[in-house]
Amino acid sequence: MIRKKKISQLPLSESFIGLYTIGVDAANRSVKVSLQWLKESYDSIIEAIGNANKAANNAKLATSDVRKLETTVSEREEKRVETEKIRQEYEQKRIENESDRVVKEEKREERINLAISNMGKATDSTLKNVEEKVDSFIYEIQDQAGEALESVDNATTRLNSLSDHRDKIVDGYWYRWNETTGEYENTHEPANSVISVASFDIDPATGYLNMFSDDDYSGPGFAVDKDGILTVTV
Repeated sequence: MIRKKKISQLPLSESFIGLYTIGVDAANRSVKVSLQWLKESYDSIIEAIGNANKAANNAKLATSDVRKLETTVSEREEKRVETEKIRQEYEQKRIENESDRVVKEEKREERINLAISNMGKATDSTLKNVEEKVDSFIYEIQDQAGEALESVDNATTRLNSLSDHRDKIVDGYWYRWNETTGEYENTHEPANSVISVASFDIDPATGYLNMFSDDDYSGPGFAVDKDGILTVTV
């Protein structure tokens, strides 16, 4: 009769050499296994479990590293996106500033061109005014010169007339030529033995009237003013 025992009821073995009966099969034959094989299988299982644990730990570490890497990549991507956004904002601002600069430069050139145009017009107007004033001044000088020459001619004619009609003695009195009446008039001035006469000369270079007379000349006085008018003081 075969008595069955539980494995827990079997005595502890101190050696793994030999065979160990673990039961019977359907043919009522003893089933034995090698204790060495059991030990090797157990060791293999323990090693496999250790390797599995290590692999699991490595997988956890790898997963953590991947997650950290993903986090780092994500943060860097966010920073890159933010940096690109800032760059685009700066670029947009630069474009706006450049556009403003171009507009201001165009306006500045317009102001310069307008100033140059106005300056040219003002210069033309000034030159025209100067030319008109110069022409007017020349005409005025010519008119004044003509009047002065006419006055000189008149004064010369008058002097010549007076020179041709000098004072003369008639019946013991001085008679003087009257330019208005064209006749000699009695001055009622008694004539003496000394005859005082005056002579005249006009310097053509200066237009000055020069009068020459004796020291004791007592006849009429003559003067030509700035307008060329001859004045006779009797």
